Amino acid sequence: MITSLEITGFKRFSSCKLDLAPLTVLTRLNGAGKTTVIQALLLAREASLSESGSVPLNGPFGLELGSAQDVLNLHTALEASELAISAVMDDGSAAHFLLDAREERLLHLPIKERPARCPRALGGPHRAFPYLSAERLGPRDVLGASARPTDDLGVGIRGEYCAHVLAVHGLAHKVVGARLHPDRRSEADIFLKYQVEARLSDIARPAEIDTVWFPNTAVTALRFRSPGGDWVRAPNMGFGVSYSLPIVLAGLFAPEQHGLLPAR
Repeated sequence: MITSLEITGFKRFSSCKLDLAPLTVLTRLNGAGKTTVIQALLLAREASLSESGSVPLNGPFGLELGSAQDVLNLHTALEASELAISAVMDDGSAAHFLLDAREERLLHLPIKERPARCPRALGGPHRAFPYLSAERLGPRDVLGASARPTDDLGVGIRGEYCAHVLAVHGLAHKVVGARLHPDRRSEADIFLKYQVEARLSDIARPAEIDTVWFPNTAVTALRFRSPGGDWVRAPNMGFGVSYSLPIVLAGLFAPEQHGLLPAR
């Protein structure tokens, strides 16, 4: 887990250091930098995985950051045209990324420094770094299927792969430890599908989930029902369930994160 994050030279932050807890909530007025903190983590993730030696500013995770001149803090630009992102993990390891923003028109940032071994929290499997956009999907009749290997499926940045994850892992993946719902701990209840249903019932409304993955297609679908009721399409179940589902599913399905990985 990341326990502290330091950002230098990125957008509104000439310098900013944040201590992070297992649950960290960012709150302040619009324009205070909440989104910038998240975007810094996304750039660090991309820098951990990059095989090209640079980080694109547009595209990955739905980012639309523009060019180098759009992301470089004006105060730090007078001294150094660089962005620095540093993270410390709960095991004491640290990761430091230095990105070059000298060429103002570039739509990517060359990587000047990155750790020889990246922490799993940043460079681990796809589903170990779940990110959900604020513009995630509402209720949909049909959803997509991910092209990733089944052991590395994630919910997608807009929750578009929730049905796929549940279809493949809902009755195969077991939730363990502190993530288990306090009222659903029997051997029959610890599967991902039932744990998601229990958490959704606490957050939104009592609900059961059925998933469909149409054979030989990239089309999936979700159906819901109140316990004992009839199955209904997602749009007929309400926005609350569809908006909550990817958050709950991503949290319960994310793997434990320990150790370091070789940099790419």
